[in-house]
Amino acid sequence: EAYCSYDVGVNACARCAPANVTINGNPCSMRHVVTVDPDGCNPAAPDNDPEGMVCANDGTPHEAYCSYDVGVNACARCAPANPTINGNPCSLQQVVIVDKWWRCYPWAPDYDPEGMVCANDGTP
Repeated sequence: EAYCSYDVGVNACARCAPANVTINGNPCSMRHVVTVDPDGCNPAAPDNDPEGMVCANDGTPHEAYCSYDVGVNACARCAPANPTINGNPCSLQQVVIVDKWWRCYPWAPDYDPEGMVCANDGTP
């Protein structure tokens, strides 16, 4: 259930997520949830996508699953506690996301590879 929540945003319909959710049958801290596509699954007819069905990045380390604890139509995965950035380990507390949506696009037509420079080229 979600509610009109104007403290969250001007037109926001929101709910407070639990501290932990289930992704593909496994517990995942909300700090580690990566929503690959907020509208990637449909539990209703005609699709009837079941909880835990692979919905993105099939067979890769970033495989994602229909995860209705995350959102009503969410396709999500649980990120590791210490992800790598350009092959180097980085704690989640140190990760700085420069742009969440448009700079890195691993699908067609761009196929941006993991580790490609995507911002602040040549600066530390």
